[in-house]
Amino acid sequence: MRSGNRDDDESDALEERVRQFAMESGEIIPAATEALAARNLAELGAIVDGSMQNAERMLHNQIPETVFLARRAREMGAVASSAFGAGFGGSVWALVRRTVAVDFAAHLATDYRAAFPERTAAEVFVTNAGPPARRL
Repeated sequence: MRSGNRDDDESDALEERVRQFAMESGEIIPAATEALAARNLAELGAIVDGSMQNAERMLHNQIPETVFLARRAREMGAVASSAFGAGFGGSVWALVRRTVAVDFAAHLATDYRAAFPERTAAEVFVTNAGPPARRL
């Protein structure tokens, strides 16, 4: 809760960021890893949705465009979708079957441009998943 006192507000925001980090690294990433390993895509989608909601609610670093894209991708049938990057205008990924990826991307771009016509530099593209991490 914001108090109106700048120091208290900054302290509250920092505490939220620390809680989000702890949840993301201690709960969400391990759960998403397990869901993916088990090929439980419905569970993976729910976990990623929770992560995205935490970014909105706790990090306060999402803009209407990233929120729209992640939600719209899920509405369109993406297994999972979330913003990533530095926030405040970062990127959004969506996990879909390869066989529908090109059409999915085209429809998502059309919907995005209709919702945000002033964002003419935005790009939507299809890429394959990369290899797993081999060394940390």
